[in-house]
Formats: sequence, C-alpha cells, structure tokens
Amino acid sequence: MQLSVLAENTARPGFEAEHGLSLYLRVGRRRLLVDAGGSALFARNAQKLGIDLAAVDTAVLTHGHRDHGGGLPTFLALNQSAPIYLRPGALDPHFSRRLHGLGDISVPPLTAGDRLVYTGSTHPLGDGLLLFAGVPRDALLPTYNRLLLNGRRQPDAFAHEQHLLIERGGRRVLVCGCGHTGIAAILRRCRLLCGHYPQVVVGGLHLSDPHTHTSEEPGRIAAVAHAVKQAGCTLYTGHCTGPVALAQLQHLLPGRVFPITAGQHIDL
Repeated sequence: MQLSVLAENTARPGFEAEHGLSLYLRVGRRRLLVDAGGSALFARNAQKLGIDLAAVDTAVLTHGHRDHGGGLPTFLALNQSAPIYLRPGALDPHFSRRLHGLGDISVPPLTAGDRLVYTGSTHPLGDGLLLFAGVPRDALLPTYNRLLLNGRRQPDAFAHEQHLLIERGGRRVLVCGCGHTGIAAILRRCRLLCGHYPQVVVGGLHLSDPHTHTSEEPGRIAAVAHAVKQAGCTLYTGHCTGPVALAQLQHLLPGRVFPITAGQHIDL
C-alpha cells in the first residue's frame, strides 16, 4: 500500500498547500482518491507527482465540507468513470461559525449524479476495502464541532461522515478525513467491524480551529493520545489536527506520530 498526499495545509518545496485534505492510495490493483481538497490544487500536485487521476477507479468523500470536497468538480472533469462514494447528507448545506458570522463550507454542486453512490453504515468496496459510518458519540468528540452547523443552522451530528478501512495481507489501515465523530470512537467502531484495531491511522483529528488558530486543551489532546496508544496505532496526521496538537501528540507518543504534507509519498 502506498499513500500520496495531494493536498494538505502544508507542502513540500515545489508543491502547493491549502487548508484541505486529499489523499491518493494505491492498494494492489486499486487506485483510490480520498477527498479532493478545497480546490483544483490537488490535481496540480498530482500532476507533479506523476499521478494520473484519470486512472482512479474509486473516489471517496469523507464528509460534506468544502475543504474535502471542493476539488470534486475538477476530479469529475479529469476522470470520466470512477464512482464517488459519499454519505447521505454530504451535499447538503453546511456552515461554520466564524468571528463575523457564518461561513458556507458546503461542497460545491456536483453534476454527475449517475456517478454518486450513497453509502450506508457499512459499504464494502471489494479487495479488502470497507467504508463505514455509524460511529456512536462519546465524550472525546472534538470541542470545535460546536462551531459547525448543518443546513438548519443546528449543531452538526456528522451523520454525513464516513471512514475507510483497508485490510490487506494482515495489514489494517484506517483513513479518516477529519475525525469529527472522535478518533477514540472511530477506533472502537473499527475494532467492532473487523475484530482488531488498525495498525495505521491516516488523516486529520480535528483538534484545532483554522479561523481562530487555537487548539484543543492539553488534557483533551492527552486523552486522544491515550486512545491511540491503547489501540497500538501509528498515526500519520495533519490538516485539522493542527501544529500545536501534532507537537503534543508526538511528545506523548514518541516514534508513533508523523506529520503529513502535500507532495509526500508514504509506504504503509
């Protein structure tokens, strides 16, 4: 399995960065795009990495926010066949509370309705790939969720969020976009589905707010670190985790937490 980071808040020299996330995965014969960042930037970085987005056979939208789905119109223009797997409600309006009112963070309209596949609480994709949702709420929900609203301007319960579990050759990799439903609960749901925790987790943990540039309190970050330690995972994280939380996680879990950045290849 190989991961390539196409969009992230940081970037290697020669690549572009934005507030967003897009991941490309090679899993055996499969070529997957998980999220498409906030714009066409992911496609420009993919070209620099020599990745042919037209050859992607499966696309996944982890949840209905623009920083993960803003590039999907570009993907649909570049790729003529791959289905896009998403949760019901992912294309509904979504908003973020900001200092000067509400910001619209909805995914832009998608015209290729025949390529949109809405998923249930579990959705097998074949070849050891499984999408899952239905993560129960727990005490370690990110506190910054309080700033995120659904189309009725009510607190978002994130029923539109899903996660990807990859099982191949005894290796289990969990890919999450932002972990709005809480990484501890997501890990427990993963273990319930496959009988084991994943060895690797890739994605954001929503431990920061991009508009106020603040992070979760150290005690909550320590609780997240404890959940990851209990699960025995190696963590590749960035985007909404934020630099302060990332540094604390690296301190609490030495040798097991690594940053991701646009332009990076990682062998999983």
